[in-house]
Amino acid sequence: MKIIRVLLVLLFAATIILPSAPAQAFRIGERVEALPFGNDWYPCIITRSAPNYMVKCTNIDGTTSDYGVSSNRVRPDSGRAAAVMADRWAKRFPIGSRVEAAPYGEQNGYHSCVVLNVKGNGATIGLYHLKCDMGYETGPAELDVGAIDHIRAAAHTSAAAPSRPQPAMSAGRTLPAAQPNRPQNASSPGVVPQGVYQCWSSGRANLMLNFSITGVRQYQGANGRAGTFSFDPASQRITFSGGSLDGVMPAGFYSIYHAPQGRPTVSFRNSSGNEAAFCQKR
Repeated sequence: MKIIRVLLVLLFAATIILPSAPAQAFRIGERVEALPFGNDWYPCIITRSAPNYMVKCTNIDGTTSDYGVSSNRVRPDSGRAAAVMADRWAKRFPIGSRVEAAPYGEQNGYHSCVVLNVKGNGATIGLYHLKCDMGYETGPAELDVGAIDHIRAAAHTSAAAPSRPQPAMSAGRTLPAAQPNRPQNASSPGVVPQGVYQCWSSGRANLMLNFSITGVRQYQGANGRAGTFSFDPASQRITFSGGSLDGVMPAGFYSIYHAPQGRPTVSFRNSSGNEAAFCQKR
């Protein structure tokens, strides 16, 4: 009986002393799937080994992005991430296809358009660049419309909503400014709507700027870091503290919140007031 007790003690001690099995290690150049942020896995290649992996991931439109990820956000390549992206991309409106879009909101009607370009935003379709018949005297206009905005396949019947003619645009004339101080779905002008904001700069999706408004004054960046923000409805200034957006822009830049055509938007601007990047609520 004494021998059995001794053996049990030794067995228990061994379970404490012996290290647990290490997580699977991936080599540089190995194909994996990674979860840089959010809920979408990406097909990637390891460019720096553990413990702090660097991966080069392929986006839905074939472009690549580099990320740093922890070991619990890397898994062996199963083909599932690439298959999900391929399925989403196959459902896009291809270049040259005819669609109907409402760039300035459904209240201004849908217009006949042709797709000139399609851009991804990470693992999802992000932005359509369209040439639309807006009724301008100067002819069709080129516009950008988000994939989750008011865009649909062209109708083949007369039941389609008619386009509403717009006044001609000239070099000295711009569209009337939207009322920016009324955030969409907000209870008061001082509230920035919660949700995911997708960002663009230089005509391309900027995944590292993406963020989510998670509370009245809280947000979470693309890298998972949380922070706070303040918003002044009078000046439209929105200032981020802590998290990934704190100091993300050079000195002298500032950001505003407004809702052009009813779309909640954060605009990052330089000292001259020119927009360097913008983020819109999905």
